[in-house]
Amino acid sequence: MQLNILQIVRLVLTNNEEISQMIDWEEGVNLVQAQIQILKLKTVDGIEFDISVVMDSFLSSMHNSFLIKQMVLIDHRFGPLCAVVKEWAASTKVKNPKDGGFNSYALVLLVIHFLQCGTFPPVLPNLQFLYRDKNFIAMSEKDFPVRLDFGAPLPFPLPKIQKNEAPIARLFLEFLNYYSEFNFDKFYISIKHGKTKIRERSASETVQNENRKQVYIEDPFDSHNPGRTVRSLKNIQKIMRETMDKFDPVKFEKENPHKEKSDYQFPTLGSILKMEALSATVTVETEEEENVVPRTSTSSA
Repeated sequence: MQLNILQIVRLVLTNNEEISQMIDWEEGVNLVQAQIQILKLKTVDGIEFDISVVMDSFLSSMHNSFLIKQMVLIDHRFGPLCAVVKEWAASTKVKNPKDGGFNSYALVLLVIHFLQCGTFPPVLPNLQFLYRDKNFIAMSEKDFPVRLDFGAPLPFPLPKIQKNEAPIARLFLEFLNYYSEFNFDKFYISIKHGKTKIRERSASETVQNENRKQVYIEDPFDSHNPGRTVRSLKNIQKIMRETMDKFDPVKFEKENPHKEKSDYQFPTLGSILKMEALSATVTVETEEEENVVPRTSTSSA
């Protein structure tokens, strides 16, 4: 049934003149046969889309999208910060799930948790706690609104707290600092409860089953771990520290004793997002052993 619907959607996209002009036909509209069949396409503006059809009553990706949209509406810095983190992570291979890095969704959850718990005053609220009895947002895969209204206002205004005025650049640095020192071995992240929890004390069977995973991020709605792809945590945290060092003129002086202090140039956003290689090696830690894979450094930006 899902496959038939996706084939019809592809036909509509192909034959609709207005929509067809927006699609990058060099990339095409591709039907991917996976556990969940998806239709992949890319617009002429470079925006990538995945279209899927799910017949289950609970669709976690839809509830994830609802949560993310609410966060975007609550604070204008959330969306740009996610974009900066994901661009930086892509250029440094921190976002590289196939080879032991984070996936895109996990990075968004890291940003949400950081803005709830890693900066003060907090930037984002815990919507699942605030509106737990209002049939507004899903609590779990068994407790969710039958109808999800993306245009609905918040059930009641958010509590008034001291406002965090930090610009995006500062929040990005704080994000790096927070996670470069985060003890993922001891703690896991719970978006639903708006805090970190001790892994070994968790009564959750899912948390215990994921005990050997280097990172555990509790999905806000269902039982899977979006951080399960991470196998190179030490290297990821090393890259975070190296990125922060580029903002430190004192460290620049120590590493470049023959240069004048005036030679130091504060990194631009572009230079941070294009840091193609921060280390000469990438360490990939499997559950059984550690493998060190040599890599040639192509940029010192």
